[in-house]
Amino acid sequence: MAASSEIVWANGLLRRDLGGELEGCWIGIDPAMLTMGLLEDLYGADPKQLLDSVSGCLADGDLPHGLDRDGLRALTRSQFAEISNAVAEAYRVPKVS
Repeated sequence: MAASSEIVWANGLLRRDLGGELEGCWIGIDPAMLTMGLLEDLYGADPKQLLDSVSGCLADGDLPHGLDRDGLRALTRSQFAEISNAVAEAYRVPKVS
């Protein structure tokens, strides 16, 4: 499994190239959606809230089934883990001045 790349700023979004089973795909995370509620959902146990929250912060990308809730539901557990880990990483990216 290839290592994923780091998150970079691109056109006002936090862009992350994905690895693992999603190698070659990427997501664009809206930094305005990185709220404490999303953080709570990332570390919570409710899959429905997690799907809704993650799909709500994805503003661009090329996932195989789309960026919406239904597209995320079609992913395997390891594919979704790659995306949710990338979203969690976005909280550590310094704000652009």
